[in-house]
Amino acid sequence: MIFSYLKIFFILAIASLSVVAQDDDTGDIIYPTPKTVWRVGQHVNVTFSDEVPEKETVSIFFSDARQTTLGGGPLGHRVFYFTVPAAALSGPDSTSLLLAVRRTEDRRLASVDAVNVRVIPEID
Repeated sequence: MIFSYLKIFFILAIASLSVVAQDDDTGDIIYPTPKTVWRVGQHVNVTFSDEVPEKETVSIFFSDARQTTLGGGPLGHRVFYFTVPAAALSGPDSTSLLLAVRRTEDRRLASVDAVNVRVIPEID
């Protein structure tokens, strides 16, 4: 059962990504802003606007590293902290797509917020 929900989620998320990635519309994410630069290993956060429904929940991850959930929980917290994983490293002259999948109280998909950030290697 949970596998089928995940499969549906990824199909919906991927279908909506091209629109989000092209428009730089970050939904309710107020930080990071498009093209923010993060380093692998850096401690960062995702911050949502005050208007998000407090009873929704969120899961945050990079599109190319979906196996690693960076943070999540009730949206009422608004700020979610995590460490940038190496799997999120951007390619040359490109960005990495950060996704925030939001669910309603009954676990239905509410929306997918996204922002393109540049992830560069950590400092030696």
